[in-house]
Amino acid sequence: DLLRADDSDLVYYQVLDPRGELISGEGDFPLPQDNETPEPGRVMLRDDIVRGDEVRVAYAWLSRNQDPKRLVLMQVAETKGKRSTLATEIIKGVMVPQFVILPLAVLLAGTAPASADDGGMLYYSVGGHLLDTSALNSQIQTAGYKGFDNWTWGQGAGFYGIFKRVLVGLEFQSLFGQLSQSAEESLRLDGSYGMLQLGYAAVATPRFQVYPYIGLGYGAMNLRSSQALNSLLAVSQGSNQNLNALTAGNWLLDLGLGTTLTLPMSPDNPGDARGPSAALRAGWLFALGQTQWSGNDLPVKGGPALSPGGFYLRLMIGFGGYQ
Repeated sequence: DLLRADDSDLVYYQVLDPRGELISGEGDFPLPQDNETPEPGRVMLRDDIVRGDEVRVAYAWLSRNQDPKRLVLMQVAETKGKRSTLATEIIKGVMVPQFVILPLAVLLAGTAPASADDGGMLYYSVGGHLLDTSALNSQIQTAGYKGFDNWTWGQGAGFYGIFKRVLVGLEFQSLFGQLSQSAEESLRLDGSYGMLQLGYAAVATPRFQVYPYIGLGYGAMNLRSSQALNSLLAVSQGSNQNLNALTAGNWLLDLGLGTTLTLPMSPDNPGDARGPSAALRAGWLFALGQTQWSGNDLPVKGGPALSPGGFYLRLMIGFGGYQ
């Protein structure tokens, strides 16, 4: 159980006696290549596939009673979720500064007001999101799992610019993971989405703005399990009967209303309100079309309706201005 205690990845293990018979662990664990010469006590690494998941395997042969002919094989494998997450974070670390520098340059460039209807904000956000997990819960609860909460929390980042009162924005939101467990197994659910938004500053003063907006983007909900999800969610992918990680993708429509308050750094110039900003947004995400399930980047048939769609309320803090 200790080997399996990982919320981010699935962990598999196997122990074989000198005759190649299973002592403990997974019986379908792939073996090292036949042409590999055992080196007792040396830990080896390789990439492999276990139950349809790409894994990183650490393995070693251990001698019994110092007898080099009686070797016990021990193998431990972990899926590559944390590695994928790290790669994503590296990409974010490269890309985020690109769209951070641009809006900051727009906001900070120049000392004179450019227009009475221009501005923008660079922000970090945190808030709550109401999901519809009823279809998913109805399937997992029959197998003894606790249902996932409809209300979840998340965080994100983004920016928007206002030009002649027309708002153009881009943001990315990540939904925190939830864990559901049965007597012996566990499920983890999380999600994310990106959104391109257009709006209009209906109320526009140097310190305060109100703007309705509409957005279009794509979102995904990720479900990982310590057991195969094929029968649990009634999904199939050809002959693959060991789907332990699935993604539900949807195009999303965003309708919302936002307000922004800015504390100007130059109070002596009432027409130039640039400084720390706080904003509040409320809206609803609508899923467009049916949920598209996939596993290992390949389509999956079946599965319940699931998306990041639903009501949200979030607080945004950052740097902004309106001129």
